Amino acid sequence: MGVPTPLPLTPRPGQRPGSGDDEPLRPSREQEEQLMALPALTPSHRVEALQKAKAVRKERGDLMAQLNAGTLPLTDLLARKDAVVGKIRVRRVLESIPGIGTVRAGQLLSELGISESRRVQGLGSEQRARLLALFPSRD
Repeated sequence: MGVPTPLPLTPRPGQRPGSGDDEPLRPSREQEEQLMALPALTPSHRVEALQKAKAVRKERGDLMAQLNAGTLPLTDLLARKDAVVGKIRVRRVLESIPGIGTVRAGQLLSELGISESRRVQGLGSEQRARLLALFPSRD
């Protein structure tokens, strides 16, 4: 399956292309429907997707429990590059560390310059380094 070719944008009624209007061109209703159409899942595909999502949620919960129990160092968690860890919000990771609650996690995110909604996969190298410096591994 190839990459879909982008649809040309159509001007709004009364707008001439290149007329200098501040609002950009936007897709027509027909183009929006083509862009946003998702394939309908068959019941078996839906069940399969739900089971996969449940397994991923369970694995994330297990990782957070291990982090809380101290059996999984933060360095090991952040070293993983898979989607299971990548989709976890950094705030949730911090709150799973023993002794850090919601207030302290918010303070740490602010001090580290990390957005409240940032996920592990979206951490920059400097943000990751500052986070690991706060919580060195206890080998």
